[in-house]
Amino acid sequence: MQETIPAFVERYTEKNALIDECDELFDKNEADTNKLEALIKEKIAKLDAVLAKIHLVSPLQNPALPTDKVDDFIVGVAEKLERANKLKIEFDERLKKQIQMHDKLMEDINPLNELGEREVK
Repeated sequence: MQETIPAFVERYTEKNALIDECDELFDKNEADTNKLEALIKEKIAKLDAVLAKIHLVSPLQNPALPTDKVDDFIVGVAEKLERANKLKIEFDERLKKQIQMHDKLMEDINPLNELGEREVK
């Protein structure tokens, strides 16, 4: 029986070392994920601010402007607005994927956390 105890101790020590390594990798991955998510949210906020400014001065939203300005505005800005809206949709999709990846990471790590909390008696 004494011969098996060192083997159990060795496996227990290896298990704890692997769990510690997984925790470190998880923490790094989670930090990177959070940074990327914050960056995407920042880009969306900046894009929303630009779109809001454009809509604020848009003759389509502000009928008090002369009608000749409407045509100039539409020609000059329509393509850029379309591109900005496509970027916003792309950023929103990336944010959703980022959140899904983070949730998947949490689902994957929870069983390891539970394993790490088990006590060998």
